[in-house]
Amino acid sequence: RLQQVRRWEFAKSRLHQSIYHPNIITLFTSFADGQACYHLLEYCPYGSLDEYLSSRAGKVLCDTEARCLFRALANALMYLESFSIIHRNVDPSNILIAAHRVFVSFLAAANKFIS
Repeated sequence: RLQQVRRWEFAKSRLHQSIYHPNIITLFTSFADGQACYHLLEYCPYGSLDEYLSSRAGKVLCDTEARCLFRALANALMYLESFSIIHRNVDPSNILIAAHRVFVSFLAAANKFIS
């Protein structure tokens, strides 16, 4: 069972490493030991959108922040769709924030569809 999970993890890693977009988190490498699989990702010091909203009074974004976020999210998802990749798990915990950038993350749930 562990071998099957590893094969699945590495297949998802290869898919993730095959794409580049400024609003999709960069996966630098993946590796496994006898217990787990590890992924080295681009650093996002501000954490997830979920964490960011929880730390704010009112837990909402201003208009400018919301426009920036949705533009970045739409661009990333359209880019994935251009390669027939569907994310399948877009939620605030899978949107990461770095200085002046927003990233879609958790591509482990993504699938590539063949038309």
